[in-house]
Amino acid sequence: MVIIFLAVCLIALPAKAFDVRGGEGQVITIDEIIEDDLIIAADTVIITGEVKGKVIAFGNRIIISGQVEDLYGAANSISIDGIVQGDLFMAANNFDITGQIGDNAAVAGASLNFGKDSQIGRDLAAAASSINLFGKVGRNFYGAANEIVASGTIGASFVSEANSLRFSDQAIINSDISYRKNSNLILPENKVLSDIAKGKIILREAEKKTNYQLAGWLPGLGEFLMKLGGLMVALIALWLFPQVAKKITAEKSIFQWRNFLSGALIFIAAPVFAVLLLFTLIGIPLAMIIFALYPIWLYLSKAAVALWLGGKILKKKDNQTSPFYDLLIGMAILIIVSFIPVFGWIPGVAFALVGSGALYRVLAKKSEPINKNNA
Repeated sequence: MVIIFLAVCLIALPAKAFDVRGGEGQVITIDEIIEDDLIIAADTVIITGEVKGKVIAFGNRIIISGQVEDLYGAANSISIDGIVQGDLFMAANNFDITGQIGDNAAVAGASLNFGKDSQIGRDLAAAASSINLFGKVGRNFYGAANEIVASGTIGASFVSEANSLRFSDQAIINSDISYRKNSNLILPENKVLSDIAKGKIILREAEKKTNYQLAGWLPGLGEFLMKLGGLMVALIALWLFPQVAKKITAEKSIFQWRNFLSGALIFIAAPVFAVLLLFTLIGIPLAMIIFALYPIWLYLSKAAVALWLGGKILKKKDNQTSPFYDLLIGMAILIIVSFIPVFGWIPGVAFALVGSGALYRVLAKKSEPINKNNA
């Protein structure tokens, strides 16, 4: 069954291969051209050359000064003064862009800055504490923030979920402006909002549930943040239980029938057992604990598969690779597989079941006795 699932993945994936890189610092030089998709994880990632495929990057600092097809990933700091020909889909604490995005951009972080030379070909969806928008957006802008400063040109509609909304003299909105009634609106002197917007002014009632309401209207950003949250859970578990991670990566293969079957048993039995406990007064607290830990276990099950995959890939190049890079590379591969149209959910389920069985088997193993000759 697992082999069938993996075969579906391989058939549905593009024919070209992946270039996988990891380490403390990774640089794609200005004269370097990568023909394949690039999966890269490092403390510092710098791309000044050209990547003709998709780039999935994780690190502390990411700098894109060259040209890539699509860009996905997360970092503490991201700077783009180059060209992303397709889509941009990233999360960062600090995000600065003065370059060009050919299609859509969906970004989240603490501070998002779009310089006056920045260009988004189609739609821009952004969520942050502060958003500074000085460049051009080809179509619609969707922004959720504590403060939005708009001083650029929006090709179509401008939709704001901000507590404070400021427009400058240079701001041009070629269609409607939609914002909340309770927003603090700041306009240039001697100007009204109709001077900036060429379409309708839509004043909405304030949302009572939350200021941001991300998943409902920012295209795909809610799903991306959920994946990022799962990654954070996995990284914390890796930091807390390094010995378990070593045992996972030491396995010759985790794609075994016994892992799949035991994982399927856990997948079915855990919620059923929790429901049965609800019928006993004394078992209700335990049932609540099981329900709370169940999604975390599923996240960690996929993380176990990602850790094993990343370890096998990077081991060929560097035996001393950090398990954190193994996990990031493996997670990137799992994310790519989830993009497969129609069939993307099948390998996701298979990975969760196999990982669950492998993780249970590693945790259930007794400690090996100490060799007396080495004592």
